[in-house]
Amino acid sequence: MVAQVSDETREHIEELLDECSEEWARLPEVEREIAVWDETRALTYLAEWPLHEQHLRMLEAYAADGALTPDERQRLDRLEQLARRHRPIAQRLRGG
Repeated sequence: MVAQVSDETREHIEELLDECSEEWARLPEVEREIAVWDETRALTYLAEWPLHEQHLRMLEAYAADGALTPDERQRLDRLEQLARRHRPIAQRLRGG
């Protein structure tokens, strides 16, 4: 059963799913191209990356609270698989 959430929360979940899916999916492209970015763009991207990790944790918290629809849960499952595959790229980019 899906917990009742406000329209605003539902919209937030959808926005997080869209944004996180896009950002995690483009990590291989970023890894290939970041060396030719100007320094400010590269440093900004790397400084902002933890926000994407935080957004993924927010989605996982929504899921733990039962706030995701079945479709959103499936999207989150795919996102978590993508994050597991691409997390080493994020770690390399951030020097870890």
